[in-house]
Amino acid sequence: MLEEGYVLPSVMGYSVRTDQFRYTEWVKFQGKPQYRPVWDKQVATELYDHKKDPQENKNEASNPEYKNIVVELSKLLHGGWRNVPLKEQ
Repeated sequence: MLEEGYVLPSVMGYSVRTDQFRYTEWVKFQGKPQYRPVWDKQVATELYDHKKDPQENKNEASNPEYKNIVVELSKLLHGGWRNVPLKEQ
């Protein structure tokens, strides 16, 4: 239950993490009655390469060298956690 007067944010960040990367999309958020991200209304994107930059100082999302990674991680994020392949131990 939300506190009286609480206003839902109009933008939410959604992230996916791999062994090497953290990828986040900041998108418009639809409130009542569906409470869901609006994936085609992207506000910002973040991509950090933890092997090169473990402290996340340089956002690589617009770097052409990472274009394929951004596409791959975006698909993974939009697919949701139920579609993530399990990693064998």
